[in-house]
Amino acid sequence: MYKEAIREYQASEQYGGAKLLGLLGYAYARSGNKEQAMRMLSQLEDLDKRSPSGDVSFDLAIVEMGLGNRDAALARLEKEYQQHDDDGPWDAKVDPIFEPLRSDRRFQDLLRRMKFPS
Repeated sequence: MYKEAIREYQASEQYGGAKLLGLLGYAYARSGNKEQAMRMLSQLEDLDKRSPSGDVSFDLAIVEMGLGNRDAALARLEKEYQQHDDDGPWDAKVDPIFEPLRSDRRFQDLLRRMKFPS
């Protein structure tokens, strides 16, 4: 139901909600609209350059997952962890978007360093 999700994410912003660029990019990628997903990725990268605190790294990781770029997603999660961002990649353990990473040793190591129970 990615097309419906795209409409909802866009409506959220129209009605004063937060820009959901990460989730919007993920939905675009999963629905086959890679061009729009790349636009979301580019917008997030621009935000990251203006404020390189790691705040958007989780959103970048979400878009990378949608595009099937597991290594890039892991690098983004690692950056967010290294930046000690308050939002952090804390949802990564339970978020179904990251299910394809669950068996990856690098992802398991990241969760271990975040002090998540096994």
